[in-house]
Amino acid sequence: MKRPVGMTLLAVALAWLAIGGVLFSVISPILAWAELPWMLYEIAGLAYAASATVAAVGVWKLEPWAYRAFQVWLAIALAAGSLPLLTFPAAERSRWMLPLGWVMLLVGLWPFARYIRRNLRAAA
Repeated sequence: MKRPVGMTLLAVALAWLAIGGVLFSVISPILAWAELPWMLYEIAGLAYAASATVAAVGVWKLEPWAYRAFQVWLAIALAAGSLPLLTFPAAERSRWMLPLGWVMLLVGLWPFARYIRRNLRAAA
């Protein structure tokens, strides 16, 4: 089966996001001047990059496990995206926004997960 264009674009986007995660982990020591837990950000960036890479490869190759890899990437994206609200001292009053951000991210990315699942079933 020929790979759908949407799956190709999604795999390329995930690969670019993986590169962004690596770059973020490389520059995270800059956060030390603000007395933030930069090592936590570095680990989050690497976990994000690793999960995005695995998801990109799975989506590119139309592997049956690509849907699960995308879900893992989504969970890690939620956790990594929560770090600023949990660690920045100025964000203490706005932590109530965390569940709202999770909902917005899930609503925005869930159609992509459904698209991956649908195309993997068609490829099988």
